[in-house]
Amino acid sequence: MANIRDVAKRAGVSTATVSKVLNNKPDVSEATRAKVMQAVRELNYTSNIHARRLFSKKNKTIGVVFFSRVSYVVYTKMFEGINRRTIEQGFDVLTFDEDYLLSRSGAFSMEEKVDGLIILGRGFSQDKIEAIKSLSIPYVLCPESVADLPATVVSPDNHSIARIAVNYLIAKGHTRIGFVGSSKRYWFSSTRFDGYLSSLAAHNLPIDSQVIVDGFEPFYEGGYEAGKQILEVAKVLPTALFAVNDFMAMGVAKYLKEHNIRVPEDISIVGCDDIALAEYFEPPLTTVKIPWEQVGILATDTLMKIIKKEPVSQSLLLFNGQLVERKSVVDISGKRGD
Repeated sequence: MANIRDVAKRAGVSTATVSKVLNNKPDVSEATRAKVMQAVRELNYTSNIHARRLFSKKNKTIGVVFFSRVSYVVYTKMFEGINRRTIEQGFDVLTFDEDYLLSRSGAFSMEEKVDGLIILGRGFSQDKIEAIKSLSIPYVLCPESVADLPATVVSPDNHSIARIAVNYLIAKGHTRIGFVGSSKRYWFSSTRFDGYLSSLAAHNLPIDSQVIVDGFEPFYEGGYEAGKQILEVAKVLPTALFAVNDFMAMGVAKYLKEHNIRVPEDISIVGCDDIALAEYFEPPLTTVKIPWEQVGILATDTLMKIIKKEPVSQSLLLFNGQLVERKSVVDISGKRGD
């Protein structure tokens, strides 16, 4: 079994330098860091350390990796749940950003510090997927599933959440309902789109591609761009829009209002998440509330089970949402909605 001296000899550096690299210290050149990590791989030193760790005392620490493309608002709520549950379980929490995981030496150091990871992120690129696959410690994904990454996922039930929103619009008399979504690489957006289509089909309503706009980033600016596309493409405007999150809903509403289209008198809008700003937007946004703190708590409970080698009932654990009715939808059930 290789030891740190073997790695140092293979890389032509001191054992102190090897230790610095493995602990991701900054005072090592990239060339030296690359040589050490090459030696680590050739000697299978990573696996040896993890094998020895199985017989040592656990850290009683979980890590939370923050990937980009999840809004700060959602991150904060999920982390509140994670932090509360880990304290209750007598564990500590360490936080990392995605660059730390993408650096192999950083990932190696992280694996030594924690017993498992909760990975918070959406829209993972291939290099991020490969970095996660290479982990040798347990992890849970939250709130996004990845097709090429078999893992336990804790997520809102995006399909059902979309149906709640669209069914509500239908109950208010809307039959020409548009969709505002993000890029298809975001699992939450594509599954909410499936829920939107399912709800229309269940009510025998037509699907009009002119009022389906997606491919945008799931933020305020993306919603604003979506509003522009709807006005440019749709020959007949929808009476209502379902947006995959509140930021996009507010962005599209802003663009419409800037172009003399009233919300909700001309076009009603429903979002998702129930972020704090939704209540104070003008008009106050009707949305589907997602219990993000509970999502964080369940992710923590699930990871604890995996760390303790207890059975996890299923690979996808879902939370449903609850409609919050405000002022961004008008009832047109007394007149034609198309």
